[in-house]
Amino acid sequence: MEADWSETARLTLPGPSPNAPSTPITAFAFDTAQELLWTGNEYGRVTSFYGAELQKYTSFRGHASSTSRAVPGNAPVKQFLFCDKGVVSVSPRSVHCASRKGLTQWHLALPDMLDLRCMSFTGRGTDEVVVGGCQPNLYRISIEKGTVLETLSPSKPVLYTMMRRSGPYICAASHDGSIHLLDSKTLALVHKWNVYAGAINDMDARGDYLLTCGWAQHQYRGLGLERLIRVYDLKNLKPAAPVAFQQGAAFVRMHPKLSSTCIVTSQSGAIHSIDVQNPDVPSMRYAPTFDAQLTGLELMPSGKGFAMTDTNCQVVLWGSQTNMQFTEYSRPTEFADTPLASKQIDWRSEVPLNFIGMPYYREALLSGWPNSLVHEVGAPPVKLDPAVHATLRKTDYGMVGANPRTLRRYQVEDTRASLNSPGSLAPPKFLSEKPRDDNGAPDGERRLSEDIGKTLNSLAINGVSDPLAYYRPVEIKYSKFGIDDFDFRYYNKTRYSGLETHIVNSYANPLLQLYRFSNVTRNIALQHAARVCLNDNCLVCELGFLVDMLEKAQGQNCQATNLLKVLGKQRGAVPLGILEDHPTNMPLTAMIQTLNRFMLHKLEESYKLAAGSPVAIQAAFAMKGSSFIKCNTCHYLQEAKDQAWYSHDLVYPPKPAKNLPRSTTPPFTRLLQDSIHRQEQQRGWCMRCQGYKAITSRRAIYGTPDVLMINAAIQTPDARHLWATKNFLPREVGTINANGQVYCYDGQD
Repeated sequence: MEADWSETARLTLPGPSPNAPSTPITAFAFDTAQELLWTGNEYGRVTSFYGAELQKYTSFRGHASSTSRAVPGNAPVKQFLFCDKGVVSVSPRSVHCASRKGLTQWHLALPDMLDLRCMSFTGRGTDEVVVGGCQPNLYRISIEKGTVLETLSPSKPVLYTMMRRSGPYICAASHDGSIHLLDSKTLALVHKWNVYAGAINDMDARGDYLLTCGWAQHQYRGLGLERLIRVYDLKNLKPAAPVAFQQGAAFVRMHPKLSSTCIVTSQSGAIHSIDVQNPDVPSMRYAPTFDAQLTGLELMPSGKGFAMTDTNCQVVLWGSQTNMQFTEYSRPTEFADTPLASKQIDWRSEVPLNFIGMPYYREALLSGWPNSLVHEVGAPPVKLDPAVHATLRKTDYGMVGANPRTLRRYQVEDTRASLNSPGSLAPPKFLSEKPRDDNGAPDGERRLSEDIGKTLNSLAINGVSDPLAYYRPVEIKYSKFGIDDFDFRYYNKTRYSGLETHIVNSYANPLLQLYRFSNVTRNIALQHAARVCLNDNCLVCELGFLVDMLEKAQGQNCQATNLLKVLGKQRGAVPLGILEDHPTNMPLTAMIQTLNRFMLHKLEESYKLAAGSPVAIQAAFAMKGSSFIKCNTCHYLQEAKDQAWYSHDLVYPPKPAKNLPRSTTPPFTRLLQDSIHRQEQQRGWCMRCQGYKAITSRRAIYGTPDVLMINAAIQTPDARHLWATKNFLPREVGTINANGQVYCYDGQD
């Protein structure tokens, strides 16, 4: 505690409603990653404040209280923990995880959760928490999935009120005044101390020290706060010399930067900074409480200040006026975008109209003239040859020069012909512009093949036109009747509909068409779409709707907008870089192969969520088998894991050395067989050797799918050259699955 520390801010916690009085603060903590202070009240509402000014940041109800606003709530927030996913809070009947912006990530409320009080991270870091309280059961909860991994029911239940993790131990304070040391991985009891006759009021652990404050029996006065701070050595598992605190120690926190220093406060406002190894010279301060009592103490993760709460429902911030920082290396806090101020428009008569701009409109504009008023005007004048223009001389009535005699007498140049280049392909007419015969049918339809032939025949030998007119991108033209007036039948006269390419993520169109023309995928999607599915973001439903739309369109253009929107809402799509809204440097060939793997896994998840079992999807796409790992040193074979693979990336042979003769081109079936089994050598952990050794992994296949998904994975020039080899890809490929081995053959094999 520095000499210039003093009160810097004081804030009263808002009530549960705008007109309700303030409520007591039941839990509060400093964020470990951002400049935020989190508080919770008895109604389950979580509120965060930003910076040294305690500016209100977010507020949300994490836990439901069943009482009315006029009486105290029954869902007090007991503790906060922080991770990359957000903030985790616990109340007597539920555990809640939300992002720092207030969005709910998951919520757990089980029937046997009766009186939860505390929680702590386990030996797996911030990926798992253990939650306990004054009830028989303990729960292991996954932070990432928000599910209960394990429910622990000890033979002799212990009622825990507080938990703090330090090193390999979880220090848990019980309701009877004892301290239990639990193994952070197995949650087994390692050691126990009987500390107080009453309950433990506060506790903190950091490094090798555990400090406690509690209620002890006083002569003639009953239970009261003990005037000692109990100190325990976690390294040697034995008590250390206690530290005296005459005012009655109520709350204690270890300093995050000084390993043996702690901050102790009393209920009346006495604050001591004490070195546990040298407690004779404490640094003492006094906080004015204004007829209130302190109810809590929390230190900033940076060690540059602390916060206290009192019975007046207030948060008091202490620290240096010039150097206030919650965390030492904080991440930036995300705020709402500032609305842009509308600029002043100059309405003077000399200001051009295009400078002001046009607002959004729905009605037809006055400048939108109909086609009946459009007519041809005079031809543009002929441009003079620059050589002729250089020979002209000025006179009083104009410029005079010699006639170059390049044209015959009375012959003029057609300037309109230059506007239509011979290599251009004219777009089709709108349906409303086509002439109709007496029966009302369009007269004389144009064909794309005939127009391309005329364009190619009109090309000059030395011209600058592009002969690849057939491969140019098609640009959709709009008339006053909208897109329904465009003649799509000019480009596609078949009954097979195409997908439009002018929408986001349209690179996925070939993959979606592949799913549509795969009978197994088509049948599964259509059958699922015909059922009742309550999942708003179900990919199987959207695929079924898309297949049904393509089949009923009978050659008309379609869009995969709904499916691609649902794809963008899937968890994990953004980190993989498969969305064009979040551009990456990944080529489209790699993006569509990554999308194929992602889509198949998400189809399984959506189908399992609706049908309860992914058997149909796995039978259609999944290659089932086991993955074996063998140590090359001790030949220890680890336990096989049953897995399902939905797609296979082709594994190409390594490039031979320069001094070795060039090997023959491997057949496609051999590459496919090696890619399915995927025998690889790498370094990994051996359970028998207890170290990192060279290991060999291999797959054993026990079931083949109806549809085998193969990604070409062409990433090197050698792989591209292999695919360019004539007859490399066979017309048909067969497979035989026997004794965990898949045999691939083609042709006469």
